[in-house]
Amino acid sequence: MTKPLNKSKKRIIILSACMLGLCALLCFRVGWVQIVKGEEYSRMAAEQHIRDVPIAAKRGMIYDTNKKELAISAGGNSG
Repeated sequence: MTKPLNKSKKRIIILSACMLGLCALLCFRVGWVQIVKGEEYSRMAAEQHIRDVPIAAKRGMIYDTNKKELAISAGGNSG
């Protein structure tokens, strides 16, 4: 006759089964993203890397301690 499992062994078995299930789900999800959706995500990433987004930023003026202008924007727009 076998001894019944005590509570701690049951908990360890249940926790191990849950961890194994979560790892299996994670492996499935990674496989889905890499194999099934891989080309789509690769195309989307390439579009983001190649796309040009113009940024119209204006630089601020740089002054010395006497409030004299040291550097201004190249366009000549002050203020």
